Amino acid sequence: MPDIETERARGAQASAESSKREPSCEASERAAVIAEARAWLGTPYHHMGRVKGAGVDCATLLAEVYARAGVIPPVAIPYYPPDWHLHRDAERYLGFVLEHAQEIRGGAQADAPDNRSSRLSPEGSRAKSAWSGTSKSSGREPLCEAKPKPADIALWKFGRCFSHGAIVLDWPLVIHAYAGKGCVLEDASRARWLAQRGERSERSPRPVKFFRLMRWGAPALETDSSEATARAEYVGPRLHAERK
Repeated sequence: MPDIETERARGAQASAESSKREPSCEASERAAVIAEARAWLGTPYHHMGRVKGAGVDCATLLAEVYARAGVIPPVAIPYYPPDWHLHRDAERYLGFVLEHAQEIRGGAQADAPDNRSSRLSPEGSRAKSAWSGTSKSSGREPLCEAKPKPADIALWKFGRCFSHGAIVLDWPLVIHAYAGKGCVLEDASRARWLAQRGERSERSPRPVKFFRLMRWGAPALETDSSEATARAEYVGPRLHAERK
């Protein structure tokens, strides 16, 4: 596990370099997310907990951090059992993230076949028109080739769906919460349980996706069927819970 003070120095340097490339508003928002995420370090793990210093899980950590940083509105998350990802294919976590973010391709692992949505494939006019090139006025890199930046989101596949999330500090360094450890800073490339899946003789890279808030330049795209299903499966129960 990396030393937190060393990481903070690296994070400060990365933020300084990032601010030279990004609009000041986006840079300050990303810095606010990272500062809020660091404030949750050491919080014990508690399923569906949302209290800094008392209890949090990987989903509620993201909801609280981004809302407290002021980049998304408060998020109501309907009840989910701790082992929901082992018994259902429904992409509930993915649906929650897609309410506010769009997927990006970020690094070698994200290029693995299991990590690509259909629209990111090289074939197809939709992929070519929506994901290639960049706005000359914005000066941003093409999103299909973007790398994870501080305050972007990483989602890993556990069980039958993408069910574990983290906040990127300086990839592969992330802040996330999980059972037995609580909210911690971790190098995802060195954490075998994050980087790989399967037994020793059958190990393979664990699928991981990266996401960027829509307010930070993710384009408005036509939604493919898998993402539409994920949104519907998340939004439906959420609205039902809010009406109670």
